Amino acid sequence: MFFNSYFSRIAACFGSALIVLISLPAKAEDEKPVLSIKTSYVEIEVSIARELRAYPQLYAALFADAKKYTEQNRKQAHDAWQTDRPSFRDQPWTFDRGYRLRAAAPPYVSVLIDSGEFTGGAHPNSVVDTLLWDSEPNRRANMQTLFRETAKDGPTTAALAKLVRDAVIAEKKKRDIPMDDPASDNWLEPIKADFSTLGAPSLAPSTAAGRASGMTFHFSPYGVGAYAEGPYTLFVPFASLEPYLTDDAKKIFAGERPKSDEDE
Repeated sequence: MFFNSYFSRIAACFGSALIVLISLPAKAEDEKPVLSIKTSYVEIEVSIARELRAYPQLYAALFADAKKYTEQNRKQAHDAWQTDRPSFRDQPWTFDRGYRLRAAAPPYVSVLIDSGEFTGGAHPNSVVDTLLWDSEPNRRANMQTLFRETAKDGPTTAALAKLVRDAVIAEKKKRDIPMDDPASDNWLEPIKADFSTLGAPSLAPSTAAGRASGMTFHFSPYGVGAYAEGPYTLFVPFASLEPYLTDDAKKIFAGERPKSDEDE
């Protein structure tokens, strides 16, 4: 979710009083749980996609993470309000976060985490992150464990870095964004044979139920391009990943990337 909204402004002034609304909806028409804070200095809203309720322990972990995110930003805004009130420019700071299902390929569940904020700067900022959940031991998993090896400067990370760089180049051409020589382009330079430089990885949806079609590597604005270019979601199909995956990991892939996901 590219941060493109400001929460509605509060007509009445609540001073420094804290108002917290935590909604765990029971009605069918209100499927998304929401953590919401609205005061004179901060507005925060967090949502969790209803599809994630199918995984109770994952959902509980996400809800705990959401509460931590909410409290951290509430405290940050409160402290700034006490010490630097002019920076608020007569409006509250705003934060939002959404957790949504990216793909489910048992035993793995891939979650996309979109966070946005506006704290009085030139423009809002957004961050894309991901989470992989292993539903068998019911705990977070590391995407790197799907590969036979991911050593820095190793054969897998070198191959993945090239695949991601090539995907960035192709996407920039699709968007008609001018580029320098890819070999020396400043935005591509940080992508190296190091898994930590490849953005936030997720499993990609598939036309085959219960499988993933490949992986997507997500970059926030400023990650591989200027802010105006927005975020990037770079798809690498299973066929390109297969030589580097473990035998068990290969079993979760099949099918093609749905057309509907190409606008992700």
